[in-house]
Amino acid sequence: MGKRHALSSVLFLASLHAQAPPVCGPSPDVQSALARVPDYQAAGQFDYDFQQSRRAAILGLMQRYPDDVFVQREYIAALSNRDAPAERLKIIAEYKALHSRQPGDAYVAYLYGSTLLGQDTPQAVTLFTGALEKAPSFPWPHLQLASVYSTPAFLNKGKPLEHVKAFLSACPAALEVYSSVT
Repeated sequence: MGKRHALSSVLFLASLHAQAPPVCGPSPDVQSALARVPDYQAAGQFDYDFQQSRRAAILGLMQRYPDDVFVQREYIAALSNRDAPAERLKIIAEYKALHSRQPGDAYVAYLYGSTLLGQDTPQAVTLFTGALEKAPSFPWPHLQLASVYSTPAFLNKGKPLEHVKAFLSACPAALEVYSSVT
């Protein structure tokens, strides 16, 4: 609990304004650190052990780079595992609390929205849209909205292309755009 509580404190105190938009990719230091996070389960390694080592690596990065949106995205992805609904609810609660403390922060709105995808996607769309209103040059909400508007439940034929174009306008070399729209 102590490690988890310390991480929550880091989240609540983090100010993501330290990154000047547009933020198309992590800094070289953060990119190097993220590259060392285990991505694949080793042969013979139990899934639980792999998940624990991945989470431990990401928690270490959260302590080292608490204000980095790319580290926080990895943290959200690691703890939003659909096989662990209790952990997913905890991560949603953490970012909801952070958003309530910093409602004007576009980065926090984007991250909170990311926690809600698949759980409360309409609220996520509202948060992404609000993030774009607060920080029009912050590109990542565009990518999330392009993905959402490409799904059958939220299909809106013109919107994915509109958001992909906006994202590519800010981040022409970002490869994530190619996996965001199905």
